[in-house]
Amino acid sequence: MPKPGLDYGGAAWQTYIAAVGAATGQGAVNDARAAMRSHASITGGSIDDVTKKWLEANSIVPDKDGSFTFPTVAAFPVIESIAISTTDTWDTSTPFVITPPAGIEDGDKLVCVIFKNDDVGVPAMSGFAADLSVADTAGDDRRTSLLSKTASSESGNYSGTMVDATARMAVAIMLRVSNCHADIFDVNPAGGHLTDVQNDKNTASPAMTSATDNALMVVCQHLVSGMTAFGVPSGFTLIGSDFTELQAHVGQAYFDIESAGLKTPGVYTSTVTGTPDGHRLSFMLKAA
Repeated sequence: MPKPGLDYGGAAWQTYIAAVGAATGQGAVNDARAAMRSHASITGGSIDDVTKKWLEANSIVPDKDGSFTFPTVAAFPVIESIAISTTDTWDTSTPFVITPPAGIEDGDKLVCVIFKNDDVGVPAMSGFAADLSVADTAGDDRRTSLLSKTASSESGNYSGTMVDATARMAVAIMLRVSNCHADIFDVNPAGGHLTDVQNDKNTASPAMTSATDNALMVVCQHLVSGMTAFGVPSGFTLIGSDFTELQAHVGQAYFDIESAGLKTPGVYTSTVTGTPDGHRLSFMLKAA
């Protein structure tokens, strides 16, 4: 993200961050954000004239060698990598094999959301804190759980467990987050930030009020069936989505919040077949 006050809504900004990502070997825009936090420089030849003018208009002037050095930026939590896992055979005797995100380093924060198509049994993983586990209030038999831990000598896949005699479908999305506070969450995720919806494909995630500056807000949409595309709320950036299992679909997106205060996500615009039931979840990660 740019420093506060910069005009970063246009094509020039997009060209700039793409050039930063390419120059540092981190081509993806999300990775480029991390590169810029280390004051990455890019050569003048990597930027078109429109972008050069934008940089100069925002007092980002070239160095003597013609390169541009990005100014100090806010240190938001950074989603470094993700992993999505699915199953249709999860029961008491058959653990849910959950793949870890790539590149885990000691001290990273691991945040995992699990959605299953029945509310019997509470999803758990050894070593992970159970931050939230909510069953449907409308009798539709769904459950969403939020689990987290600080990485320490991580190795191999994780084993999701719960007590249910019947095989269930489920999807898990795990985030590897750097520059995240030891508390992990900016706001207690158990504070009512999940909405249970029936026959509604496009519902906003619950609003939240960040307690500190530079928090990162994550919103999730879970549907039991029929989702073929996940449209993120306005201003949010897609993290990932999966529609593999018939009764366990997920979409997830994030938004950097520079100043503490209320954030109300916009409405999802998901493409679905029919009007399935599901959950909407919001949580905030705290900057280190």
